[in-house]
Amino acid sequence: MLCPKCGNQLPEAAEFCPGCKSPVRQGNNAQEPGQPPVTAAPELSAPEPAPQLEKSRKKLAVGLGVGLTVVLIIAVLAVCLGPRLFVKGVSAVILPGGGVVELEDLKLEFGSGDVEEPVNVRLTRLKPGGDSRPDGLLSTFLYALDIDKPIDKPVTVRIKFPASRPEKNVMIGLGAEVKGADGEDVRVVYRYVGANIVDGWAEAEVVPSDYANEALIQLNRPLLSMGVAYAQPSNLRMYVMSFDGSAFFEDGGHFMFIFPASSKPIKEDARRVLTDFEDAYRAYLAGGYIYSKRTKWPFDVYLRSISEGIFAAYEETGWRNMVLGRQPDNGFINISKAALSEGDHNILRSSIFHEWFHAVQSNYTTKGSRSEWFDEATATYHEGLVLGKIPEHAEGTRAMIFDGIYSPEDTRRAGYARALVIDFLADKFGSDDFILKAYKNFDMGIAPRDAILSATGDPAKWAGDFYESVVFGKSAVFRAYIPITLHNSISRGWDKTEGAPLYLKNSSQEEIDRASKTGETIELGEAAVDVPALGARALAVRVKPELAGVLNDGMTLRFTSPESGLDMRLFSIAVNNPANVTRITATVTRAAGSTVDVRSFKQALVNKTQYLLLVTNPSGSAKTVPVLADLVMFPTLDELVGKFDGIFQVTDVHIIDKLKADAAKQSAGAKPSAKTSGSDQGCDLDNLDLSKLNDETLKQELGKPEKTPFEIVKTGQDKGSIVLKGTDGKPEEIPFTYKNGELIVDYNHPAFGKSREFFGKIMSIKGVARAAYGANDTVEIDWTLRCFETGAEGDFYIDARLTGRHPLPANNP
Repeated sequence: MLCPKCGNQLPEAAEFCPGCKSPVRQGNNAQEPGQPPVTAAPELSAPEPAPQLEKSRKKLAVGLGVGLTVVLIIAVLAVCLGPRLFVKGVSAVILPGGGVVELEDLKLEFGSGDVEEPVNVRLTRLKPGGDSRPDGLLSTFLYALDIDKPIDKPVTVRIKFPASRPEKNVMIGLGAEVKGADGEDVRVVYRYVGANIVDGWAEAEVVPSDYANEALIQLNRPLLSMGVAYAQPSNLRMYVMSFDGSAFFEDGGHFMFIFPASSKPIKEDARRVLTDFEDAYRAYLAGGYIYSKRTKWPFDVYLRSISEGIFAAYEETGWRNMVLGRQPDNGFINISKAALSEGDHNILRSSIFHEWFHAVQSNYTTKGSRSEWFDEATATYHEGLVLGKIPEHAEGTRAMIFDGIYSPEDTRRAGYARALVIDFLADKFGSDDFILKAYKNFDMGIAPRDAILSATGDPAKWAGDFYESVVFGKSAVFRAYIPITLHNSISRGWDKTEGAPLYLKNSSQEEIDRASKTGETIELGEAAVDVPALGARALAVRVKPELAGVLNDGMTLRFTSPESGLDMRLFSIAVNNPANVTRITATVTRAAGSTVDVRSFKQALVNKTQYLLLVTNPSGSAKTVPVLADLVMFPTLDELVGKFDGIFQVTDVHIIDKLKADAAKQSAGAKPSAKTSGSDQGCDLDNLDLSKLNDETLKQELGKPEKTPFEIVKTGQDKGSIVLKGTDGKPEEIPFTYKNGELIVDYNHPAFGKSREFFGKIMSIKGVARAAYGANDTVEIDWTLRCFETGAEGDFYIDARLTGRHPLPANNP
């Protein structure tokens, strides 16, 4: 009796097959020979073009109006072939001197020296059944070939050719059976080589080990995202079958489109696929990329059934690829049948740009200088540009971006997410030329990380800006997040990879009032997050609206961490408009945290605004980061005393037409006044040509920042002055009263300047300057002021803003 699984002869009364170790039953309990159950139909890969298809032919369409092409295939299949009926088998041992293994319609000829040591070979005739029948299969039988050792020399394969079939474009295919990390058979793909018809036999030479890792490479793309480990090649197992195929090629093109005749696309569809490939070819060529390492043209493109959701896939065959790295001549691309017949063409086109970029990469990368994640990140970036939006596989892996700008694991899946990095850098640099620079570095043999760093620069310098762009969803194409949905996801614990919630507790009115008098700090909450190297975490601030009712103006809500070297940025997110996200603090480089004044915080709560704190770790090592939230009082007047690095901006100017006309008359014969420097700014009316007030030129000047140092001096218990340099170079003191963190200014004085006929009128300055604790142990002033003619504010005024900061005194706790 023969084993129903592998076909080996079974010893009498054996309970297990000595070959495959499968349990068997004999005697009265023996089952009829059959097939193991299957889970999937076999998948056809793309065949190589037949020798008869020359590039010189004019718009050749073999099988498209020409007739059926016969392809004979030796293909590796796993147990997914479905139920099969064992028919006949033969075993042999091939010695170094050569030999022949044959069935009546299949021969394998090994020449002298083809093997260096004895190789066990077995041929088995099988019959496909059910849904396991491959696309385009014509023959009744499959012929399984098992070889127990890799063979690196050409083996001649001869298959009986049906006399009734046309002798055009005959192909013989070869693949390899591999097993997953769990020991189970995983998947198989097919490759084809051109064959000749000699005396009624289709014959070709194949090198089995050249195909030994084909399924290994194919496995990585669809299964890696599901956590399947790399498969390891086992014994070669091949199947012979006759195949009905067609091909399409246009003269002068670079691509051959091959497909089963039974799945024949219309000519327009085939031409559209080739057009997309040619567009991708030219686009990357125009970008400075080369194809010099590929010598075999046209490039093979195959129509086949592939995993659901995959529109196209770049593959390479060859055992040598595992040793030497990518070999451009071994590459081919598979196109999904479903994508061509039913899918969105724009998705297919963008997938073609993605997969062809992998072919481009093979001209630069080697086994020793290659990055899987960078390959996928750059290919996905190009795919997104063509698609016009973030591809699904990038959006589906987006949370991985928080684990580091440079992926801690070198996998394709990690690369999908990091297309966001490539897009950010292209915007930062103004082009994506850095990608080509990186691949030129790969081509020179530079180690992957160094090759990428040389092209992108030190990520520590732009990590904070990058993660801000991610949280904002700034990219027009690679918008992975909407801020409010990110806040909701984190605050509700849906995805802990992106961050954690930070809950603020309510405080009593008594506690707030006491802190207002004593200046003590009120702790509101804390959280800890593990932030990877060059990674980030977002803290979703959760607060009950009741807290706003007890807070006193003048206090500051502060987020700090005792951990140094961090970049912390606070964002407010308006719930009624998710796109309205405002960064409200500057970058923090050490344990100073981010702050928001209570006045703004209370108003935000009334408007149902949420807060998100982004913590970026620009260092090269992971950190556990504790984050504290507390309420601090406004600075004391003594803490405000000192010199500030200020910025002055004129935000608006208003003058009625009558005053403007008067100013024009007065300035008609006057010499233009010398423009003073920005440091001479005060309420500087001398530098404004009021007669041109409504001209676009003047309007464009409004809002431009001018460096304006100023000083705060204390003149009483709650009194002080803001000291500015006037236009005459002398100090101009503007008095204020300090109360609850506010410098209240209401001051009348002679106007600045020397044009007494107009500017000599009595002018007033009013406004409130708010004081708060800032980042890096500083205090900050934000003064919104108005200069206007006393008693005639509606006729003429200038609105301006003066901001500045200075360090806290050294003895400040």
